Amino acid sequence: MHITFHGATRTVTGSKHLIKLKNGKQILLDCGLFQGLGKMTETFNQQLGFEASQVTHMLLSHAHVDHTGLIPKLVKEGFAGKIFCTKGTKDLAEILLEDSGKIQTDDVIFLNKKRAKQHLPPVQPLYDLNDVANAIPHLTAVAYNAWTKIDDDIEIMFLDVCKTPELNFSMQKLYSRMIPGRSLLIHQDYIHPCLPYIKVTMGYLAEYFEYIGSTRINSAVWLLKKEIPQEILDVDPYTFGFDEVLRLHNKWNYVFNEEQKAMIMESIKRIPGFN
Repeated sequence: MHITFHGATRTVTGSKHLIKLKNGKQILLDCGLFQGLGKMTETFNQQLGFEASQVTHMLLSHAHVDHTGLIPKLVKEGFAGKIFCTKGTKDLAEILLEDSGKIQTDDVIFLNKKRAKQHLPPVQPLYDLNDVANAIPHLTAVAYNAWTKIDDDIEIMFLDVCKTPELNFSMQKLYSRMIPGRSLLIHQDYIHPCLPYIKVTMGYLAEYFEYIGSTRINSAVWLLKKEIPQEILDVDPYTFGFDEVLRLHNKWNYVFNEEQKAMIMESIKRIPGFN
């Protein structure tokens, strides 16, 4: 397994993470548009950084344009597989991609007027509404909080990162099916500190996972390195008390100010069964 980060590194847009498996399959996690980087924005968006036609599957974490905005370009350049996501993400992505297609076209019309005055040749948009229309059928909704087999060798599960009774059950299903040395846990765009379930849990299970890396403080990748005993999985780390919960969360080097600590404490107090 080989993972490369083609966006959202040292910045917060253009999320594209490519997982290459030994059997030759390539899984792309998100395909986002770079935004707000000045003159470099256009340059970065012109190149995906990999061959679109070689990608066999794509997983879409959520609909934000910095995670979806280059999907039409991906399809335009030869991606022929399915893009797996939740139904909510699919519905929102269709709207946002159509809007992005209009913006791409309108921006180029305005730019080409300026270029014509400078006797420069016109440029083409990254993609247009026809490219969006070609891309949308690739979006494939799958069940939430459940394993989905996307081919003979690959299973995926989409989860929330917030602490809920449903998530406790889903995480049990997730960990029990993960295979040491082969299974990844990835979280994307986890920003709000109030319900830090994923990082607290990963702090508790730190000895069982290898921390592969983080594109930024809000996203991270872990590889399961050894099987987790059932007696460990049966423990809810939120029963340890606030100080221990915060310590487990801080295992991944997130530093809270006093205001954030207070917000976390108030949120955790609302969790059923928390002491």
